Amino acid sequence: MKVGIVTQPLLNNYGGVLQNFAMQTVLRRLGHEPITIDYTITMSRGRLVKVWLRNLLYNLFHSTKRPLPNSRIVKSRKPHFANFVEKNIATTQAVDGYSAKLISEYGLEAVIVGSDQVWRPRYNRGVLTNMFLDFVENRGDIKKIAYAASFGVDHWEYKPRKAKLCSKLAKRIEHISVREESGVTLCRSYLGVDATEVLDPTLLLTADDYRTVCASIAKSKERYLAAYILDPTPEKIALIEREAKQRGVVAQIFGADKEADLSVEEWLAMFRDAEYVLTDSFHGCVFSTIFRREFAVMINRNRGASRFVSLLGKFNLLDRTIIDVERAKVPTDPIKWQNVEQGLQSWQERSLNFLKQALCR
Repeated sequence: MKVGIVTQPLLNNYGGVLQNFAMQTVLRRLGHEPITIDYTITMSRGRLVKVWLRNLLYNLFHSTKRPLPNSRIVKSRKPHFANFVEKNIATTQAVDGYSAKLISEYGLEAVIVGSDQVWRPRYNRGVLTNMFLDFVENRGDIKKIAYAASFGVDHWEYKPRKAKLCSKLAKRIEHISVREESGVTLCRSYLGVDATEVLDPTLLLTADDYRTVCASIAKSKERYLAAYILDPTPEKIALIEREAKQRGVVAQIFGADKEADLSVEEWLAMFRDAEYVLTDSFHGCVFSTIFRREFAVMINRNRGASRFVSLLGKFNLLDRTIIDVERAKVPTDPIKWQNVEQGLQSWQERSLNFLKQALCR
């Protein structure tokens, strides 16, 4: 079956790119032909002209200069992300919007929305209804599926008008699964639909799958604490440096988006070879778990705390959380990986069964 995937733009976010890579890998192993709709964030032509004129006027009167945009594209993939996507992820041609013509152009028989925070308004401005597959709603012959869709938070953020519209669209999606336990409640309470809780796609693959991806990166000879930090603060940096010193290792601090200086393969190898991991990232937790690295997570409330609670609760790892960074005590008790493995296998089976049933012809 030819399956289209709708997700947030594949930009310079390691977790976002790898969840899509994992989703495609799983679908291929189930015998399907996945392709991700390569949505690119763009400005309207009118908006482009306004930004150009605004920045030009600013530059005439200020010593610091703002760039004059020469493209409607708001963000683009850095070369090392572009290389990974081109090599590992099947995509459509870049599009600046979702439309029904994509269905016929690529011969799609099913469309899956997910994963990541595809149902969080703040991260999907202008395309939120697309994340509820509005562009395929009138095609009864196309399977509509949500896999591990995430609201990111455990409270309702939709405005009434948008909530009403998305509720109507959600009722037309035949199979709905969400990534967090709180998402099940939000679906039932605000969208009026039932949902199944499943794993993030990245957790459906094994450590060996990811070791294959980063096999070209030599194993580090240096002992280090890996610190994958999305929102650095002086308090976080102080904790990282203090913990590295206490362990007698160096601190390797790395980030995403503007700070995404590693290739995807190098990023994976950072977790693969780390002696310990400190992170404030959801996927930082995920890959610490996958590679069986001792870790602790600094809860990132602005990006959605419920994601961490739901993920770590599945594997009895809630003791790995740090709420107050300034007064933090980094966990020292070793993780009982045998218990984690048992929980992971159970959730993998549940998640794969959902996908198999949803895609059953």
